[in-house]
Amino acid sequence: MAEKESVSMAELKSLAKQAVNMEAQERYLEAYREKFQSDPLQSRWETGTMRGEVRAKAHIFCVMARGFEDKLGIAEGREAARETRRKQGAEMGNAMAATVKARGGKLNLNNFFEEFWRYFAWNPVSDVTKTYDEKGNITSYRLRLPCPIGEYLRENAPDVDFSANYCDLDEFIAKGFNSNITYHRDKWVPRGDLYCEIIWELDSKDIS
Repeated sequence: MAEKESVSMAELKSLAKQAVNMEAQERYLEAYREKFQSDPLQSRWETGTMRGEVRAKAHIFCVMARGFEDKLGIAEGREAARETRRKQGAEMGNAMAATVKARGGKLNLNNFFEEFWRYFAWNPVSDVTKTYDEKGNITSYRLRLPCPIGEYLRENAPDVDFSANYCDLDEFIAKGFNSNITYHRDKWVPRGDLYCEIIWELDSKDIS
């Protein structure tokens, strides 16, 4: 019997657009895993050694963040954790921007993701939708992926506000690179979704 062919990227993206409830999310995620099951990075991310490593990163964050709350109280401790992550992200984004500027590049999303994925090279980037302006600048970058970090936070963090202090590092890095970048999550595993869907956007006029 012939093996079943995986869905095309167009079919996968169509399933993503239809994923307005949990049943539809399950259909998308099943198709996603079927399509990218032979990708070694995706395999390590979900089931291999990388899954354990990234969950360990989330565990370390939870220990540190709870330590802030135990020392300062929940409200002040959580704000201290957030400001620490904000500073970390700003420093990383500033460094990425300096690297791009040093080679004469612009602070657009094209160059942001060149640097961002160089740093986060262990992260699978399998299902991405990009929108461009007439000059070839990316104006919207949408990433969908299952997330073992989000799974750990959903299982162990006290609430989504606590989890946001981990995941918002992506936004803080983007803002450190170019403060005009907007960031939001249409789907987010710590909130109960089956996968994350993250969007970065930058208007062409805000490229520096």
